[in-house]
Amino acid sequence: MESTNDLLVTTHSADEKIRYFGQWVPVQEGRVEYRCSNRQYNANEFSFKGSTVKWMGRKGSNQGYADVYLDGEFQCVVDGYSSVTSDGVVKFERSSLRADRIHTLRIVVKKERNPDATDCCQVIAGFQSVTPIHYPNEIMGLKSAEYARIRNGTKSYLTPDTWSPVTNAANVPAGGVTLHPGILAISFIGISPISTLAFRNLPTAVKTTPVNSMEIPAGAHGFQHPMKAACWPAPHIPSDGKRGATCGRS
Repeated sequence: MESTNDLLVTTHSADEKIRYFGQWVPVQEGRVEYRCSNRQYNANEFSFKGSTVKWMGRKGSNQGYADVYLDGEFQCVVDGYSSVTSDGVVKFERSSLRADRIHTLRIVVKKERNPDATDCCQVIAGFQSVTPIHYPNEIMGLKSAEYARIRNGTKSYLTPDTWSPVTNAANVPAGGVTLHPGILAISFIGISPISTLAFRNLPTAVKTTPVNSMEIPAGAHGFQHPMKAACWPAPHIPSDGKRGATCGRS
């Protein structure tokens, strides 16, 4: 859902243009709607075009610190603590950005907080920008347009017979790879941290586009996600019952 305010478009917390990583709880308090998380390294991203962006959130006694990144570059740590709760607060803003490119703002929850704070929550009420971008759709559109140019002969490309073989290709360690909780696990799955991910005998090409996280019964030998996401491979399930898999669109 979006609304317009002084030439800036407000993208509200439930809008698909905001990408959430980790566990973000939707909250409705009267007319106030937002997403909230207090888990370290949980994050969200918002892409946009235009010279201005604003992160709208809350200040309050249970709000902690957040790292803010713009186009992959660290900007600052935002302290959300206040003894008085206030909604609709501009937690971060930048202007005078290049208007001819897509920018991405990333908010990362930290466990650190003001000594007087009771928790380390972060609230996403929404973002304001000139032109919000649904980044996955934008990329798919650009890809389709480029493929169309290749098909109709208006864009050149290297034919397969001109490709060079890749030497020293990486191999999966014989003992497999174990991914423990933390920022890497969250980034890898893209949904939420899990106890342990252990993989054995991965195929050479593994699709790792995050779709969902789910539990797999011990002894499972691969399965099909209801959203048609193929799970590769038959994942190794440790004897201690910990579960995990990586899923990719088939």
